[in-house]
Amino acid sequence: MSRECIRKFFPERKSFVFDRPASAGKLLLHIEEASENQMEWDFQVQSKNFCSCIFTKAKIETLGEGIIVTGN
Repeated sequence: MSRECIRKFFPERKSFVFDRPASAGKLLLHIEEASENQMEWDFQVQSKNFCSCIFTKAKIETLGEGIIVTGN
């Protein structure tokens, strides 16, 4: 039943593969504090491709009354 629900709500699916964001062990331990320019170039490109896909293809979620869901 879970599979059917996921297929119903997400009829189109696209998968993304991400390389490691950094090769340095110390940087990986504190990745949340790292700046974008400290990330591996391949990871930066993959992240930009992912975000571009989300922003161009994702539908705006609305409630039954047409109210846009903003996350607040």
